[in-house]
Amino acid sequence: MLEAIPRWIFHLPADVGSETYGILSNQYLDETYKTKKYLLDITIHDDHSFSYEEDTQLWIPVNEAIFHHTDKNRLEKIG
Repeated sequence: MLEAIPRWIFHLPADVGSETYGILSNQYLDETYKTKKYLLDITIHDDHSFSYEEDTQLWIPVNEAIFHHTDKNRLEKIG
């Protein structure tokens, strides 16, 4: 299958503490798995499919470290 040339690329970041496009959590998540940063890249391809890559960066106090929860996929309309 030939790789489609990207038509549009969107970069959508969010940071904790930002007054615009920030991150909010409920009390439990804020204390146990605090989301520090969220990054989402969406690409719309010429064949009308789209793909995304996502990285949610969580501070986990018990580990004293940032955990990267990542996901990526390409979706196509069928039917």
